[in-house]
Amino acid sequence: MHDLADADSWDSIYEDIAKKLLDNQLKDGDIPPELYFKTAGQLMKGINNGLGGSSFSYDDSRGLLKRYLTRNIYAFSAAKSLTEMLEFRNLMYDKKTKKIVSYGEFKRRLTAKGKMFNNVYLPTEYETALQSAIMAHKWDSLKSEYLEFSTVGDDRVRPEHAALDGLTYPKNHPIWNKMYPPLSWNCRCTVVPGIASKYKPESAEEKGRYVNRLVRNTAFDTNVGKTRLVFTDQHPYMRTMENILNNRRGKELNFRNYGMKTIEQVNAVESYPEAVLLNDKVDYEAFWNAIMNNLNGAVFTDPLGQTVLFPDKQVSGNDYFKQHLLTRKGDADRWKLAANIREVIENPDEVWVTRKQEVGKKDDVSTQYVKYYNGNPLFVIVVGNEAKTMFMYGNKHFSGYKVRSGILLYRKTKKPIR
Repeated sequence: MHDLADADSWDSIYEDIAKKLLDNQLKDGDIPPELYFKTAGQLMKGINNGLGGSSFSYDDSRGLLKRYLTRNIYAFSAAKSLTEMLEFRNLMYDKKTKKIVSYGEFKRRLTAKGKMFNNVYLPTEYETALQSAIMAHKWDSLKSEYLEFSTVGDDRVRPEHAALDGLTYPKNHPIWNKMYPPLSWNCRCTVVPGIASKYKPESAEEKGRYVNRLVRNTAFDTNVGKTRLVFTDQHPYMRTMENILNNRRGKELNFRNYGMKTIEQVNAVESYPEAVLLNDKVDYEAFWNAIMNNLNGAVFTDPLGQTVLFPDKQVSGNDYFKQHLLTRKGDADRWKLAANIREVIENPDEVWVTRKQEVGKKDDVSTQYVKYYNGNPLFVIVVGNEAKTMFMYGNKHFSGYKVRSGILLYRKTKKPIR
């Protein structure tokens, strides 16, 4: 099992949280960035190990798969951090005296609870992330018409999983919506290419009911290869986050939850460079000719190892990015900012992602890349792994965008996240 204990660095995080809670510097719903980013970073090691790498070329299907898994891992990490903070806050008070305990006692209590979350639970969550990434990629890569459920076959296999060993169904059979590993914590089961002769169609209804009972109302009621969810909304952490957000206006996480300033506050205290502006359409054409490094367009890699395509005409017909910036939609001079797009993707100040799929809508994971320039930041919106639009904050035409909300994937900071 991957060693995630790393006690010293966790302890410094607990110490900082204890001080801030006692000093009333953390409000309900606040997510301490160091706790959050460390949790997500540890779980992303499982995703990367399961996929076989941390960065993939644009034409590698694992690149887009990783975007979906990353969104889920960071959403889970936010939910876990919120759950931990609820637990930590409850430890501040002595049940008998109803008074706040001393710092030393609070630090002792908080550290003990933190160890349960991160020395006991986190290694199991890591293994789930690892196995889920393996199985998600396997679902994409197995081209067999039939799949067979397969256990490890040793004496550690759970009886309820052993009962599924050898079951074979067509890959398009609905039973795989639920009967797809992992089926529980530390599940080591897998699927292998199946053969038609082992398919027993008459068993499907009975086995389907069995599997449904096995995973119903659990965090494993999913096929990670189809949904790309390692941790579903049924997980207790996710339910806690949903309850917190349902009791708040807006029902969405935003920059305030991460202890971040408004854009206006940032501009008031920080100095940033001027954005590079292109002079004319000739410069604009020359810029694109210089960066096209792929038959499909220009491809850049962000700090998370995710690739972003700025598509040329071959990919998106008449709505490719280069042409899109020339359209007059409330921002006639938007094309002048194009020279900054590489910097926005490769060296952003913030990266945000939609928290989850909206009911009834296609699940195209949407990512906001934010780069601060003197005056206002520049936003590049990426859907899937393809750039869709770009705008400067403050433009009235783009005021409807929920900027700096959802799940924070990345924040540039002078102080390293431990």
